[in-house]
Amino acid sequence: MPNIPRKATNRTLLLALGCFALFTANLIEVNAQDQSSEATNSPQDNQQVIASVSDTTAENDNHEALRKEIQKAWDKRLSLVKSTRFNLETTNECKPIFYLMKVKPSLDFYKSLKSKEQLDQFIEENKDPLVYSYNTELLVDGKRIRFTRSGQLPSNKPPIEIKEFYRLEVTDGEVSKSFYDKAAALNYPSGFVNNTKGCQSIIHDYTLPIRSWIDPGRGDFCPIVDPTLEGTITLSPKKSDKLITLNNDKGKMYLDPNKDYSIVKWEGRGQYGNTSMEIEYQPDNQTQLWVPANWELLVYMKDGSVGLASTSRVTEYEINPEFAVGDFQFEYPPVSKVSDMRPTAEGYHERRGSAFYVIKENGEKRPVTWEERFGPVDELFTTEEGDLAPKPKELQAAEGLGLHLWLLVGNGLCFILIIGVILLKKYRKSAASS
Repeated sequence: MPNIPRKATNRTLLLALGCFALFTANLIEVNAQDQSSEATNSPQDNQQVIASVSDTTAENDNHEALRKEIQKAWDKRLSLVKSTRFNLETTNECKPIFYLMKVKPSLDFYKSLKSKEQLDQFIEENKDPLVYSYNTELLVDGKRIRFTRSGQLPSNKPPIEIKEFYRLEVTDGEVSKSFYDKAAALNYPSGFVNNTKGCQSIIHDYTLPIRSWIDPGRGDFCPIVDPTLEGTITLSPKKSDKLITLNNDKGKMYLDPNKDYSIVKWEGRGQYGNTSMEIEYQPDNQTQLWVPANWELLVYMKDGSVGLASTSRVTEYEINPEFAVGDFQFEYPPVSKVSDMRPTAEGYHERRGSAFYVIKENGEKRPVTWEERFGPVDELFTTEEGDLAPKPKELQAAEGLGLHLWLLVGNGLCFILIIGVILLKKYRKSAASS
């Protein structure tokens, strides 16, 4: 190891100590300046923070006040509208591929597709849109609802055909009865009875303007898009002509303060995919409310193109009509099938999940037992309860033995008859020759 002179070592040590002292002095000066600057600017910075918090608080207060104003307008409408009747005309234009994969998913259609080439071929051969229309009548009186829809619907398997159909459902808020006639998937008119509080048949996007107008906060009545005020208001109206934008987990809704804070536009996830809707209103002279008049519903495919375009128009409406008890009741017609899914229903079977019966041509109710579930449906209308149930094995064996005996006796008689004929021919032939 080389020898280092003592003077050089001392100079190096002094130089290092001097650098350390200078660094320490600068650090102390910087800290002092920071403390002085903080002491000087602290009131202003605190004012900015307080102002920011005040703005946020004021904005939240404005939004909360706005929510209360919207709720007040909706409550006013609820207090004025006790019962309603709406009649609609709806026209639909739908791509065939969208209909079979989204609107009415078809198992037969999926089975027919073996490759992407076959799917592309189907799309190429079915470019023309499906055009169909139907009429809807909706009666609402508190929890009592009657929904009727009749008109046209495409079949749910290729080749697609436009067919007539009819649907009816009534509910008293506790029990729901529905009836389907001329439906593509049902070989006979069919009915269903359920313990449901709402009306399942009206859960369609095209009925949203009516449902949300009648009762915007009722989740069981408007389950697809529940326009409650639980959400983020992203635009507060500074002028009376501005729309209010409300975001929640159901999508984005636009409310018009000039029209009772009614929903005039909606964007979100609907029944069949990404959906948008624009709604126009008309003034009602009786209640001074704005009532839905017509609207357009657009459902988009993954590539952004429109898969379904639906336009609806209110042809007639009535606010606070008087309904009779019979308006929310009906009896199933003859030659129809009914599944009563209430566990308390007579003849309810747990494995089947319903009590099943048919209405015969004379109007008589004919229960269908569990053992008859695989029997031919056509014969249910002409037989009695239990007639189509498979026989016990002993009875089947006895009936089989009896059948075998009859076959044996019949075959024996046929054999004797044939032998007799042959012998008779031989006798006549020998008699003629002699």
